[in-house]
Amino acid sequence: MQPIQLIVLSHTERQKLHEASLEVLNSVGVRVHDADLRRLMGDRGAHVDEPTQVVKLSADLVARQLSAAPKEFDLADRNGRRLPVPTEQSYIASRLLLPKILDYGSTEPREPLTRDIVRACQVANALKEVDLVVGIDVPVADVAPPEAAYLTSIKTVLMHTTKHLVCAPINSQAMEDWVALLEAATESGSLRDEPVMTVALAITSPLLFD
Repeated sequence: MQPIQLIVLSHTERQKLHEASLEVLNSVGVRVHDADLRRLMGDRGAHVDEPTQVVKLSADLVARQLSAAPKEFDLADRNGRRLPVPTEQSYIASRLLLPKILDYGSTEPREPLTRDIVRACQVANALKEVDLVVGIDVPVADVAPPEAAYLTSIKTVLMHTTKHLVCAPINSQAMEDWVALLEAATESGSLRDEPVMTVALAITSPLLFD
């Protein structure tokens, strides 16, 4: 498949956004609820205000951390196929679970069920263009208790596809469970040796790591 490129902003516009982001991180900061993460960021040079849980990052600190990040690395699937980053080709991802399901021919959405994950995995497996699958911690209606639903989601994904998994954990406990289950699903037991999972983390508006 030919690489897919979508360029909306010019280089100058992207640079302006980057500089504005650096100013916000330095002057406003980000509220970080997790004490261990605040401590780690403070050890790396961030300014941490414990009473407010606000962490501020200087432009120099951001630049140093970016320069220290690896410029090339490999992802992998559970069959041993390597997915180099960066690459000239495009990697296509297929999402496995959504908060609502709209069945063909229906006019009303419904709650997702375990079988929807299975079907989504089957579709992703059948499409050779799909390199990655995206697993989101969305509860499934046919599993009780609700707090165990995301574990069933992870198990179902691991049972029905071996493609590289991009996960978006719902909380820190879910993150630990994702890591433990993915390590158990590898031959070596090490995600460092077999990078079969990518974690998607996002700041919650306004400027909050929950």
